[in-house]
Amino acid sequence: MYYVAPEACMSAHKLSPKCDVYSFGIVLLEMLTGRAPDGGGLDNDGKGLEGLVRKAFREERPLTEIIDPVLLQEVHAKKQVVAAFHIALNCTELDPEVRPKMRLVSDSLDRIKLQYSWDETLANSWKIVDVSGFVIRVDLQLELT
Repeated sequence: MYYVAPEACMSAHKLSPKCDVYSFGIVLLEMLTGRAPDGGGLDNDGKGLEGLVRKAFREERPLTEIIDPVLLQEVHAKKQVVAAFHIALNCTELDPEVRPKMRLVSDSLDRIKLQYSWDETLANSWKIVDVSGFVIRVDLQLELT
């Protein structure tokens, strides 16, 4: 249920592309934190991973508290990671009208890649280990047709 946009849980609400944007945001948060969408078992008042990350940013807690430790070892561009967190949080806004379109999300990820292209490892792809121990490669060049 954590991947499903809040409005999609209402039976009378029509599904929209903004529901997919929400789900993408949750997946991006998973990759950045290395935690499951339920918050990784942390006491989070049942708000899931999105609530955990929002709370950490609201309280201005250190990035090291929420970022995947494996990713933290490989990341040399803190601004790039913070920008990716902001994209994910924009995607998971409760109000679907506030969420960006997927084209804007793609363009934003491309800008991160271009802005920090000096770091070839992060510019080409991110190596992330998820909670199951599988290695996932995410290419930041999204192709939309």
